[in-house]
Amino acid sequence: MRPVIGLCRFSFVGRGDWVAWRGHDGDDALRAETASMLYDEARLTRRFWTFENLLLASLKAQTCPDWHLIVLTSDVMPQRWLDRLRDICASDPRITVEISSLNDVNTAMLPTVAEVEKTIGNTDGRTVQFRIDDDDCLSNVYVERLQAVTAAFSEFKAFSFTMPKGLVATFYDDQPPQAYELELPFHSVGTAALLPPRRAGDSTIFSFGHFGIGKRWHAVADYGPPGFFAVKMTDHDSAQITADGGGKHAAISWDALEARLATNFPFIDLPGLRKALAAG
Repeated sequence: MRPVIGLCRFSFVGRGDWVAWRGHDGDDALRAETASMLYDEARLTRRFWTFENLLLASLKAQTCPDWHLIVLTSDVMPQRWLDRLRDICASDPRITVEISSLNDVNTAMLPTVAEVEKTIGNTDGRTVQFRIDDDDCLSNVYVERLQAVTAAFSEFKAFSFTMPKGLVATFYDDQPPQAYELELPFHSVGTAALLPPRRAGDSTIFSFGHFGIGKRWHAVADYGPPGFFAVKMTDHDSAQITADGGGKHAAISWDALEARLATNFPFIDLPGLRKALAAG
């Protein structure tokens, strides 16, 4: 079976989806400004909570344990937080931490992806990659369903995968916590792809916009159970979801959210989540 590798940016100082970095290579002033925001103590406290209690908890709860995770951060993260990140990730041999001085997610990830592929015995240097951030998590059947598609598409040179149905919770400073349902193909959380052979050596899943990747090759949209649960906070570099749901987000009650999380996200402590993030 072709290996599945998740690529996670953990408060990475560099060009990715950050609006401020569009069109910039990242001079010293921009790096310093980004680092100051990303490594704020209160922000990192929340991010480490979501990393452990959402992302890692979701991977360890997978019904198919055949996954690997690369966690990318920057060498300018304060040392005590770097040490903590290493300690957390050392608890599972499937997790690799990459601490980079580079400014570009793709360039920083490529050598580590190649090394992990070699370590896990991949024969052709091509793995199925999915993208995830440190404050998101996946349904407990995500890897199982992705592996099923990988097997079914074994003769294809490339494909992309999404589980469009998801759940979102917002914790903004200027409004009460709110829960939503979302149905959006190729939402960033859990978008996956087997890259074509000509791109496998110099690209990662982060080389492509997540909404556009479904138009490049054969695409599978799995409309089964919710595929992801995402958290949005004030320090996100994205448009704030409005109180009435806005766009594709449909507001639901916290009781409804808890019911929807019960089957495929049993690892989530919803009261604990609200306490940890709403207080921030």
